Amino acid sequence: MEDSQKPELKLAISSPNNLKFVRESLGIRMTELVKGSGVSRVTISDIEKGKRTGNTVTRYKLLNALNLISGKDYDLKNLFP
Repeated sequence: MEDSQKPELKLAISSPNNLKFVRESLGIRMTELVKGSGVSRVTISDIEKGKRTGNTVTRYKLLNALNLISGKDYDLKNLFP
């Protein structure tokens, strides 16, 4: 997908990542993300709060789940700038 076709994303200013902002703006519940990604609720919560950064595999699991659930095409730099 070309950059001009990527979904528009407004960044969350006060967070070290945009995971929670994107998840909530898409109307995705954490339980849906847990089921879709295979990542634990505690890990997702810690990443959203900035307590953890998440390794590359975890980040891709979350990205893929968000894209599958929402039908969007975010890339890793949208979630973890």
